Amino acid sequence: MPAPRALVPIAVGTAAIAAAVAATRALRSTVSREHALTSTFTISMVGEAPADWSTTPLSRLAEDDRFRLAARSTPDGAGTAVTVTRIDADTADVPDDDIRRALRETRSLVECGEVVQAEPRPEGHRKATPWGVALDAVDGVAMGKGIR
Repeated sequence: MPAPRALVPIAVGTAAIAAAVAATRALRSTVSREHALTSTFTISMVGEAPADWSTTPLSRLAEDDRFRLAARSTPDGAGTAVTVTRIDADTADVPDDDIRRALRETRSLVECGEVVQAEPRPEGHRKATPWGVALDAVDGVAMGKGIR
C-alpha cells in the first residue's frame, strides 16, 4: 500500500535528520582522534596547588609519563592555574572526561578540603518524573564535560 502524500515530507525530513546526525558523529570521531594527540586542560583554583600530586585525584596522571602537569600563579595572583597536557599520542586510553573530572576534583579538594559530589542523592530512590529525568541527564553531562 503506497504511503499517503502527507507522510512523504515527514519521511524525507526524518531521513535528512538521520543523515545529518551520522555525518556529525563521523566528523566528531575524526576530530576527537586528532584532538587526543595534543590536548591541554586548564583549571583555575583559589589557593595553592599541592606540592605532592600523589595526594590528589590527579595522581594517576602525574605518575604517567605521557602527561605533563604544571601549576602556575594566576595573572591576578589570587590563585593557581593547573594545566594537564597530553605529550604522547598514545593516550587514547584516558578519556578527556576523566582528565576534566580529575581537575575538578583536585580544585574541590584544594578549595573545600574534600571532593564535593552530588551523588548519592540524600532523598534516596524517587519515582521517575519528566523533570527528574531531565535533571539526571544534565547531572550526567556535568560529571563528564561540565555544563556549557
